[in-house]
Amino acid sequence: MHIVEKEVISVCSFYFESELFKYSTRSSIQFIIVSVYS
Repeated sequence: MHIVEKEVISVCSFYFESELFKYSTRSSIQFIIVSVYS
């Protein structure tokens, strides 16, 4: 039972981190674009 919970937690954390990574990458790209064009 605990093994299944750990799997779910790891999958959730991986998904959360990947979403966070995509968001941070996108925002940094926008920041670079703004810096270049301003």
